Amino acid sequence: QLLVEGVGDGFKSLQVFPAETTTTTVYGLQPDCLYCVTVRSQNLEDIWSLWSQKLAVATLKEVAVDFGKTAEDFSWLRWARPVQEGAAFADPLGRLYRAHYDAKPQVYDAESSWLDPT
Repeated sequence: QLLVEGVGDGFKSLQVFPAETTTTTVYGLQPDCLYCVTVRSQNLEDIWSLWSQKLAVATLKEVAVDFGKTAEDFSWLRWARPVQEGAAFADPLGRLYRAHYDAKPQVYDAESSWLDPT
């Protein structure tokens, strides 16, 4: 299973894969946003592993496109991606870290996610 959750935007994607799958593409993400990704596996006896450590991933900012001179037979275009500042995600990452590590220990069953305490 792969769990992707947006930090502060309500996005959540839970995907289940065949045992041999080790890569995937996650769709529906927004630009310039922070997401937490974690995985777990299931053995032949249908027992789930613990969730992996959470990995924080930031999507890139949108590419800015600027149209310049345009005529009958040409159009001048310029595009660039704005600078991605890691500091912009420091506060959300800090809140996520504090919420996860400062919380009281929780007990989870095999069917729950790390966000749904039993």
